[in-house]
Amino acid sequence: MGLLIKQGKHEEEQAIKVIEENGVTMQIMKVGLNSRTPNTLDITFKIIKGANKNKLVFDRVFDPNDTFAWKYTALRAAAGVPYSKTEKDSIDIEALLVNKAVVADLSKTLGKDGGEYQRISYKKVKAESKEETAEET
Repeated sequence: MGLLIKQGKHEEEQAIKVIEENGVTMQIMKVGLNSRTPNTLDITFKIIKGANKNKLVFDRVFDPNDTFAWKYTALRAAAGVPYSKTEKDSIDIEALLVNKAVVADLSKTLGKDGGEYQRISYKKVKAESKEETAEET
């Protein structure tokens, strides 16, 4: 016999909504490897302040050697653990990122399929003052 769950009834309105808000503080809840794309991270965030408090936001961060490496370095900088090329080749990314807080601007982007998707622009935090900057990474 298969795995049975009680799923209840779901309406289309319950689908994940894109959040549009600037300066959102989120906690990194989970970091995992994407099952389809090698060296790609799936990140789960929980919004910890504001109107969308306790809502979950998801992001996919590509291999630091990929053309999208800017996103990996931006996430690391926002979490207060900037990436350095002098680091070991293999690191425990969960230990490094889970439970860290980041600040980001959340917006909407349209996919090639016409669907609406969450866009996350991580914001650097100045180490010396611990204040967020307006610089988008």
